[in-house]
Amino acid sequence: MRSNITGFRKALTVIVMMTVGSFSSLLTNAAMAQVAPKLAGDISVRGSVMLNGVTASNGATVFANGRIRTGSNSGATINLGKLGQVELEADSELVLRLE
Repeated sequence: MRSNITGFRKALTVIVMMTVGSFSSLLTNAAMAQVAPKLAGDISVRGSVMLNGVTASNGATVFANGRIRTGSNSGATINLGKLGQVELEADSELVLRLE
């Protein structure tokens, strides 16, 4: 009789641990989905271009909500893949919002 109770306790412990582990991974995945930035495309620059406050170089990755600012005598092309391209001329600023 005592061994039946011990076996039941072990089985119950394993089931509870698996249930808690499943919920833990679900919560972690949901939190990561909200934090991870959405990839938008890449940028080609001409002259002085800032991407999120840092000097941008050709091929830099642009994420959703990225802020692009062009200086005088400068420009940028943001390649959005299937969505097309966005051209920025000199002295422009753009916050790229993708819904």
